[in-house]
Formats: sequence, C-alpha cells, structure tokens
Amino acid sequence: MQEHDRLRRAPDTAPLIEEIEERRQARQSIQLNIAKRLTTNAEAAPALELLTAEIEERQRRLDALTTETPLSDFAAKGAVKPKWQAMDLIAKRRTIAELMDRIVINRGKPGPPPKGPDGQRIVDLDRVAIEWAE
Repeated sequence: MQEHDRLRRAPDTAPLIEEIEERRQARQSIQLNIAKRLTTNAEAAPALELLTAEIEERQRRLDALTTETPLSDFAAKGAVKPKWQAMDLIAKRRTIAELMDRIVINRGKPGPPPKGPDGQRIVDLDRVAIEWAE
C-alpha cells in the first residue's frame, strides 16, 4: 500500500451546501411573509423552528466533512515525505494520533541488537506492530 492510499479523498459537499441554501431561502421567504403581514409569528413559528433545526443539522454535517485535520496538508499525491520532513514534533505526533490507534513494540530477540551499515544500533522493525485507525 502506498502512502497516499490511506488519505481521505475530499468529500463532495455540494449537495449539502445546496440543501442548506434551499432551507435558508425557505426560512427567509417565511420571514418575509411575516414582515408583509401575510402570516403571523405564531403560525410561522413551527415551520421556522423546523427549518432552523434542519439548517443547523446540515451545517454540523458539513463542518464535520470540511474540518481541517493534520492530514489535510497531505492530500496531494507525493506530498507525504516532504511535508513530514518539514513538520515539527508536535505536528508529527498529531498526525500519528490521527492515523494510528496504537503502536506496540514487542520484546526483542535474544542476542545483540541489530546494527545498520554504519555500525550504529537500529530499530528492529519486526518488533513494531501498528494498529491503524479505522
């Protein structure tokens, strides 16, 4: 699996935005009828309350779809490595928390630790188990 395969695609927010706008226009039309004295506040109140609740519910859904996360900057293919290298430690931790539920480092094998080509100790990646976020 490549790095960019784990990233979410941008959500299609157009239908939700259209629904919000339709309900705002309907609410505005009712308010205009009240102003023109074509209906009373008491008669219009239930419809206004319903439209307001529907607008708020759809706005919450839209906000949830469009909220920026630490992964938002990684959306472009090939952007992961340079973005990661440019991030500070706190941003890296936030990103890891977004991607992974848990990282488990299992016990080492008996014997000397593995060493890299330069003779320095390196992490034995066979010991690392990552549980990815759903």
